[in-house]
Amino acid sequence: MPNPFEQLYLDHRGDLYAFLYSCTREEQTASDLVQDAYVNFMRAFESRPLPPDLECRKYLFRVARNLVINWSRASYQKKVQLADELHFASGHSGPEEQVLNQMGDEEARRVLETALTVLSLEERTVIVLRYQLGLKLEEIADIMEVSISRTSRLIEKTLRKLKAEALKQGLRFEA
Repeated sequence: MPNPFEQLYLDHRGDLYAFLYSCTREEQTASDLVQDAYVNFMRAFESRPLPPDLECRKYLFRVARNLVINWSRASYQKKVQLADELHFASGHSGPEEQVLNQMGDEEARRVLETALTVLSLEERTVIVLRYQLGLKLEEIADIMEVSISRTSRLIEKTLRKLKAEALKQGLRFEA
């Protein structure tokens, strides 16, 4: 039977790695950041009881988000292209998924890849957390340490930005 820290690692490492890889597009960096997130978590809770699993998950993603921000600043990374890794969670049909269903795979990949390059790290983060990992607004707000209304507005703004960029690329939307 694994100890609580091991179980937490086993339960959440895949989603945490997917999130970090989506932000960094580097396997080794994502793996390193996953390890850093767990080390930070273990340090924070080595002398106090673990919170419930959902709170642990939120804490891990908050730490991971901060690590990505630090990594991005420290290495002066260019904007990341997420199209290869962005797979929308089943049951989470958004406007962008409807658009993708109207296009061929190659055109969709090209348009989405180009559109995602115009997003800031914060915008990419909310899109990945919402549509790739399927998190609720409340969870995203906790991870990003902003209000739920700010999270909702950021998602709406980001989707509008993606749609505008897709329109620039020649994509036409049906009414």
